[in-house]
Amino acid sequence: MNKTRFAIIGAGNIAAAYAAAFKQCPALELIAIADINAENSSKIAAGTNARIYRTYKELYECEPFLNAVIVSTPPHLHEEISCFFLTHGISVLCEKLLFTHLF
Repeated sequence: MNKTRFAIIGAGNIAAAYAAAFKQCPALELIAIADINAENSSKIAAGTNARIYRTYKELYECEPFLNAVIVSTPPHLHEEISCFFLTHGISVLCEKLLFTHLF
């Protein structure tokens, strides 16, 4: 079975819930976590094979087989990160509403 390979951007509380959910679903694989706080990322990655990155761009450059990301950063970072992955053909689940500049 081909697994969908996910990464989580942002290692806060909700990221831990997603990481636990990945362990329950054999069709999904958590391959990476990116956060400026490596300690938080390491805690969330415990018990998985997920690699740790400090930035979402580093993650993208080092993970050529990435299928999708979950963006769970503070809301003011959602647009930049989500648009980056979308323009590179990576599916995005953005944890909160994504606002773009409409004015």
